[in-house]
Amino acid sequence: MLAAQPGIEAGQKFRQWLIETVRRRYGSKLLLCLDGLDEVRPADAQAVLDAVEEVTRKDPQLAVVVTDRVTRRAVELDRWALFGVDLRGGSLRGWETFPFFRDKGIEAASRSEAIRQLAARAAPVIADDLGAVASKAFVWLEREDSTAAASEDVRELLGAELTAHLQEADLLTVADSAFRFMHPLYHAYFAANHLHTRTEDWHEETWDALTVEGASFSALGLLLEQVKEEDVDRLVRAIDKWNYLAAASLLAEDLAGAQRVPEDLRSALLLLLGHRRFSPVLNTALFAGDMLGLQVGDELARRALEAANRAELVRLAAALPDYGSWWREWRTTFSSRDDEMLLEKLSDDDYLVAWTASNVLSSFEHDGPAAEKLLRLASASEHEDVRWRALHALSSSRDPRVAARCLEMFQAASEDEWVRYGALRVYLQVVANMDDVDARRELCMELASVVDTIRGVSRWEREIERAAELRDAPADWPDTFGIVIGALWTGAASLEEEDRWRAAAAALQTDQDQPFPAALRPMPDEDEV
Repeated sequence: MLAAQPGIEAGQKFRQWLIETVRRRYGSKLLLCLDGLDEVRPADAQAVLDAVEEVTRKDPQLAVVVTDRVTRRAVELDRWALFGVDLRGGSLRGWETFPFFRDKGIEAASRSEAIRQLAARAAPVIADDLGAVASKAFVWLEREDSTAAASEDVRELLGAELTAHLQEADLLTVADSAFRFMHPLYHAYFAANHLHTRTEDWHEETWDALTVEGASFSALGLLLEQVKEEDVDRLVRAIDKWNYLAAASLLAEDLAGAQRVPEDLRSALLLLLGHRRFSPVLNTALFAGDMLGLQVGDELARRALEAANRAELVRLAAALPDYGSWWREWRTTFSSRDDEMLLEKLSDDDYLVAWTASNVLSSFEHDGPAAEKLLRLASASEHEDVRWRALHALSSSRDPRVAARCLEMFQAASEDEWVRYGALRVYLQVVANMDDVDARRELCMELASVVDTIRGVSRWEREIERAAELRDAPADWPDTFGIVIGALWTGAASLEEEDRWRAAAAALQTDQDQPFPAALRPMPDEDEV
């Protein structure tokens, strides 16, 4: 397991380990099996896959098998064979079907209750003081940003006595001087249990820790099973505010389980996924479609996935029942083309209504006065969320003045990081939207002159990579946006960084009209898939 190997957990350390291993055995047949990509930070998981691709190009005797949950990874699909795993004669629905629970003799109403019973059966200390184990399991994730930790750190955190009890019960295992729970579901359950009544801790930093920066959403599903009924809506909203893909994954788990998520909230989130399918950013569109595909058996999700345009989504919303006052407000916002009303909604106290207004505004181009109002709001609002929403609403603009203002905000070191991210993203989209090739080239040269601001900030670097694969990009995009990629490439401080921007440059050369290879049809996910 990658997460159990502290010497190779970081991507670059793994690269060195792999190169040295292959060098020692060069010319001999070698099979490398990798598991645990969802237990390390996504950046480390990607670095591992990059290292595999690099080394296998040089040694034809090396074969690699990677087990992973169904997700999208940045790999060259022509070099990999993809296989999905399902139960023979059935589907992976219901916690009882997963291999982890089979033949355990457990009768429980939910996956989290089944895990609790298994843990308590193995270690009575858990039944006696679940809260203490749960709190320490969460602190572990907060401190280590990983499901593995050095032995001495775990003993210090858990205490010698509890560590010994968990080891004797085979709930805690050790390999190469690193401890981890014998299955990631145990760690996920304990950490989720710690949070299920602590609503004041439901925020971005918590979700980053609980999911190892978004590597795995299993703990979120276990948390949903444990919260009180009156907190379900609040939990799903808190997760969606952090990461809409995580919230969509939660909807899929809920659909296959107790179905606790309120119908109005579920419908709104599914329709917003449908709306994102039409994003010019290829990654956004692909992941939104993937998440709709996860909602197995849901008719609204199926129709949102098949919708030919955003107008069909509006008709879908209109055909749904009246779920109450909040739903009516949200549906009116989602269906509106009234600039004034939508501008006002950008400052709404309900973040979901406010972001829906921003997404709707972003789907059509605004005339001069509307664009000016959005720019003023983006500059003058005292709330960073409102500034970010106002910028996002300008995504369909072709106005060079909008691009210029976005670049100013991106370069403002005193500005909120998320607002700067939004400014960069909108800048790239506006530049791609413009009809004037010379103006586009000039704006790309301006961005190329400040690439040192981008370098080293992973969120901004990823946005540049995504912009290399815009849908319906202009014919000159490889030449004009290639100026930005070239500046990052030539200024790279390492071979790994050079390879990264070389790959982005190669992506620019692809035919933007070609369909993107479809992923395996997503299934309800679990560690064993």
